[in-house]
Amino acid sequence: MNTVLIPGKKKEPKQKGLKADLHTHTCDGFMEKSINYNAFQLIDAAMEKGLDVLSITNHDDFTYSEYLKDYACERGILLIPGIELTIKQKHVLAYPLSGSVEDIHDLCDLEQRMDKDLLLVAPHPFYPIGRSLGEKFTAWRHIFDAVELCHFYTASINFNKKAVEAAKKYNLPLLGTSDSHSFQQLGTTYSFIYAEKDPEAVFEAIRNGFVDVVTAPLSMLDIGMLFHELVIQNSMKKISAACISLFSFLNKS
Repeated sequence: MNTVLIPGKKKEPKQKGLKADLHTHTCDGFMEKSINYNAFQLIDAAMEKGLDVLSITNHDDFTYSEYLKDYACERGILLIPGIELTIKQKHVLAYPLSGSVEDIHDLCDLEQRMDKDLLLVAPHPFYPIGRSLGEKFTAWRHIFDAVELCHFYTASINFNKKAVEAAKKYNLPLLGTSDSHSFQQLGTTYSFIYAEKDPEAVFEAIRNGFVDVVTAPLSMLDIGMLFHELVIQNSMKKISAACISLFSFLNKS
């Protein structure tokens, strides 16, 4: 499939675009144990993909440390702290440069934390999954700095269309991400952020819309391979682990 560039606002002619993916997952999260790689392996893979900026956004769990930050820096990557929060059973991507987000439980908490040190993005807002914002996006739109354009779509089925329309309607920038749970997803959709390689500058550029999205629809073969890896293989692993536990219990009894 042909790659498509969705341009943001006009940039300075000499400003270099930072290749960025701000929505990824690793096995280090409480909810992501079935993923086949950890944060260090993801950073290595991101380096191979030529990424300049990365954020690990595990569900309701921070995967970030000074050691990880330095590990990424040594590989030419700016690692930004991030988390995919569940707020009222809906997902919100949060990137706090200071302070904690552990006390955020509802919309009021998010509104009180809206400042330049916290970037908030609406992930896959209109995908037909329970944790997507759906109708809540309109009511919550004032808290968001950007709207995600997610990699998981095909030429004929694309739930990003409503996100693109909503971003335009409410004058919010688009941010392309992979939402990767597999290395196969990494690099399928990403952003060029026109900023200095610094977290505050990256946040400001996103808010100002100085972002180009690079994306391409997945083929049915891609979809099939992802389904096999993320669903079938993981199910087999769980069944295998359950069988091992059962046999171990029977041998002891």
